[in-house]
Amino acid sequence: MWSLGRQTRAFRAFGAIVLLLAVIFGEPRDADAHQGVDDCGHFGREPRADEFTPTPFWETAYMLDTLRPTTATADGMSVFLLDQSIPALMRLPLNVNLDDAMHMCELPTPWDAAAPPRLLSQILIAPRAFYLLSTDAVSDVPSLFRADRYPTAIRGGWRRVRQMNGPATIGLSAVAQDATIFALRSGPAFEVDWQPIGSTGAESSVRGGATLKLSSSPRAPVGITVTRDTIYVFGGIGTETAVTRVPLKNRSPRTPEAAASLAYRRTGAVALVHDGYIYLVGGNDPGKPTIERSRQPLPDDPAKVLWEAMPEPPVEGGDINAAVFARGKFWLFRADGRVQTTQVASLAPGTALIRWDRFVRTTRVVRKGDTFTVDIPWQYTGPLPLSTINVDLKASALYTKDDRQDFATLAATSFPGVVLPATPRTDPVDGPTIQLNVRIPMDANATFKARTQYIAILSIKSGFGRDCAQTGGLPPCQTRYGPTRMYRFVVDTQ
Repeated sequence: MWSLGRQTRAFRAFGAIVLLLAVIFGEPRDADAHQGVDDCGHFGREPRADEFTPTPFWETAYMLDTLRPTTATADGMSVFLLDQSIPALMRLPLNVNLDDAMHMCELPTPWDAAAPPRLLSQILIAPRAFYLLSTDAVSDVPSLFRADRYPTAIRGGWRRVRQMNGPATIGLSAVAQDATIFALRSGPAFEVDWQPIGSTGAESSVRGGATLKLSSSPRAPVGITVTRDTIYVFGGIGTETAVTRVPLKNRSPRTPEAAASLAYRRTGAVALVHDGYIYLVGGNDPGKPTIERSRQPLPDDPAKVLWEAMPEPPVEGGDINAAVFARGKFWLFRADGRVQTTQVASLAPGTALIRWDRFVRTTRVVRKGDTFTVDIPWQYTGPLPLSTINVDLKASALYTKDDRQDFATLAATSFPGVVLPATPRTDPVDGPTIQLNVRIPMDANATFKARTQYIAILSIKSGFGRDCAQTGGLPPCQTRYGPTRMYRFVVDTQ
């Protein structure tokens, strides 16, 4: 007879084997598998060459057939697109080869064919669930829906959680962060809801949220985004360039504060936070930057707020309905169904590069008293235009009695009026030639047996004021672009 302990261990081992077989041969966990093959397919195509204007940084990747996404979100492995008019919710997997068509899978929505038409919608993703805010032709108060993320996306369908605290007739923007949804409702008032969403799937555990009124007057739709300790509302209060900052304490908003205004007005912009920067996308007037970014948190001093204009996407496509960062790419979804993308790395700060002409010798043997000029060509590549160009020269000497730093001068230390366009690394643009004037002193090699060396180090900078490394990147400051270039002049002892 087995002892009780041996029987217990045997039952545990048998249970572990049964569980392992269930995982291996049980129902697939992939989101595509539980929906069936018929729910997945190609919903787009590659554009023809005559359907878009090539740009240095962006590409028109696809043309959607009938889907017109009005809101999007991503979880790192997939992009989720909602077309509220059909309605249709699609999953675009990013871990497969999309080839020449967009392979997507359809997911359930909270509505059936008899549901009233949707007017304003936002899809969000939180740590444990998807959330969807939506108004329709019957009710202008947004309803909040929830669907599980695990074990597979929206496998159990959508469940209505509650209504928000007031209507939204002009615009609706929302952000999910941790266990809170922040929603900006425009019309008939202008208010921010912060709705706790909890960490469980039980709708009964989701208590009602609170509301912060920003204005009693209806405002045009604007962008909202949330950082760790601040809500930012762009436009809509007073003027379309106004920026409002709402501090958060224990995830609850405090008294709104006016922040530095935008340089250009935007209406219906998409606001995103990515890698320490706030991005404003779309909603711009013609001729103004489509995408701008600024470091967050935004400084209190307006003089220190710098919005950088990003490279322009292709002009075709109409309004930008949705934008999202996913899998190393920045995705734009346009009103006519175009999908435009760029590599995030190509837009990343610090990717600007100076390419020095490699055919100009960096080490030369010279004689005492020599006087000559070195022409130094160079090229620029980077995601931002290069303007207010300055050349920094540092000179020094080795193996000489006195450190003569006046042996080298520049014909021009700046190039006012010269602006180099933003360009990718595959297509650098020529900068103005630098002229380095050199005069070798007659007292070289006077007291040292080693040959005297005169060294000139050049670097390219742009902007005004102190070095940005000293100001923490806050303007006004001068940005230094690398790498530097060193030229060495070795004095012949003969």
